[in-house]
Amino acid sequence: MVIAIINSHALLSFHNTTLTTSSTGRDYPLIERVWIAFTLLVSLVGEEVGMASISLPLIRLLSQTQLKKYAWPIINVLGCIVFACLHLPHYHFNWIYPLIVGITRYPITASWRSANTLRSGIYVHWISDAVLIIGTLI
Repeated sequence: MVIAIINSHALLSFHNTTLTTSSTGRDYPLIERVWIAFTLLVSLVGEEVGMASISLPLIRLLSQTQLKKYAWPIINVLGCIVFACLHLPHYHFNWIYPLIVGITRYPITASWRSANTLRSGIYVHWISDAVLIIGTLI
């Protein structure tokens, strides 16, 4: 969030959510940068809650079948596929980025189980997105 506020070009990899318009070079005011950075942080929490609201009931349901031992991995892989597909429009249906997003989703969901809380997934998601944002600056 701090990076996005200080450097308006920090989020150029996010199409349609940039803090500047690269074609016009228009620079948004500080308050708008703060607002965009804040909404990005909140959306990460929303993604975790949304995935959990789908995944956890399915894991519980599958745990009551003969596939009990494989409930977490099966639902996690299916969740990764769904998560990747949900990101397709954001990346203009270019498959490589949603594929990367889907693959990186697996350890985020797996962290829920080991930590027994969604907070771990939220923290991992924040860190991974921060690495991506910082990577665009380098």
